Amino acid sequence: MFNWLKGKRDKRPEYEEAKLIAQSDDEEARRELAALTDLEPELLYFFATDKNSKVRQAVAENKNAPIHAKLILSKDKDEAVRKKLA
Repeated sequence: MFNWLKGKRDKRPEYEEAKLIAQSDDEEARRELAALTDLEPELLYFFATDKNSKVRQAVAENKNAPIHAKLILSKDKDEAVRKKLA
């Protein structure tokens, strides 16, 4: 488990591992996960409210982020997140 966190990132993690990463304290891993265009929409939606603005920026730049996530990000307190979305 957590092979993806250990640097074996040649493919996206399995859904269960992605959920664990999404809840982890590893901000870099969460950001990289949020940037994956083939990630499940519900995880991208979850990342739209992440405490780290870099993670939220990754969702804002993700072309496959669901519209609901983009609506949340359009009201983000961080201007950099809103700019990435634009």
